[in-house]
Amino acid sequence: MQIKSSEKMPLLELLGILSPDSSKNTLRSWIEKGRVTVDNKLAQHPNQTIESGQEIVVGTKPKFLKNGLKIVYEDDHLVVVDKPRGLLSVATDMETEFTVHAFLKHRFHSRKVHPIHRLDKETSGLLVFAYTEQARDHLKKQLEMRTMHREYRAVVHGHPGKGTWRCFLYEDKRMKMHVCSRSEGKEAITHFETIKKQKKTSILKVKLESGRKHQIRVQAAHFGHPVVGDSKYGPTEDTGHKLQLRAVKLEFEHPMLKERLLLSENGR
Repeated sequence: MQIKSSEKMPLLELLGILSPDSSKNTLRSWIEKGRVTVDNKLAQHPNQTIESGQEIVVGTKPKFLKNGLKIVYEDDHLVVVDKPRGLLSVATDMETEFTVHAFLKHRFHSRKVHPIHRLDKETSGLLVFAYTEQARDHLKKQLEMRTMHREYRAVVHGHPGKGTWRCFLYEDKRMKMHVCSRSEGKEAITHFETIKKQKKTSILKVKLESGRKHQIRVQAAHFGHPVVGDSKYGPTEDTGHKLQLRAVKLEFEHPMLKERLLLSENGR
């Protein structure tokens, strides 16, 4: 849906003209979820002033693909998906088809899909892929410069409070990560804060500064507070339980719009 404004008015009012049968709450949710653009730029808020001649476009609502995979945001340059637990991000030697990357490639047979980062198979949450080489290079650079912000929610054993985990990690021949000395590995930095303290566990807000493989899981276990359900790095009694780790927010600069895009598990 699209409309060109004939006079100056608030965005919410103009959306009401475009979709008169939709409630104000519905119209606000379109803006929050990144579905509304103003002259090809993401709408900022419901009361944003729209000038005469500006074009408003409402994109499609979030789509569900195979196996619970949800598209949270999408345009011609990139896509952000909400990956369910149990699905690989990209192909491995053992599995090439049952992956987020494969599902996106099958959806657009003529379009290239470039992975930007990964989530562990048992970790759910937000992942970004690029549709163009220009977008890929821009997003990869943000990862390298640590200007792409990634936030997770984790349930861990014990009560770590608030702080920063800082150490060095290396990967062994069995593809398992270990804490090591500076000379042997790569630096890993994770910031955490307790959201809720429970009897034997804590719910943490976790932010990555670096992005090493299994970083949160390895560091949480090393510093005495393994992620609940982590059978690889946690206690043996966690075997068989679901990993309590989820990527809940992504923030980065849009490669083409040059605006900060903030996406959460509930939309924009």
